[in-house]
Amino acid sequence: MSASREGRIAEMRSACGCKEAMIALLIGAAGYGIALRYFPIGETTLQRILLGIAAGLGSAVIGKLFGLLVAQVRLRRLLSESRR
Repeated sequence: MSASREGRIAEMRSACGCKEAMIALLIGAAGYGIALRYFPIGETTLQRILLGIAAGLGSAVIGKLFGLLVAQVRLRRLLSESRR
């Protein structure tokens, strides 16, 4: 196995999905901001804040899981190519 391939494997093994989580969080926050502007969400300010926190956390978790899944698929593909 070449050194560059070993480096790519080490990089993928340490993938955490943080970049994808941040992107998803930003998209979720923007979506929530748009929803607040155009749709009636929550009856009180506290409900709106709690829904915003839930939307942010939910989108970040989904982004994190997506990032981990993508890293796992890439790592498996690279490992299967290196076995050939």
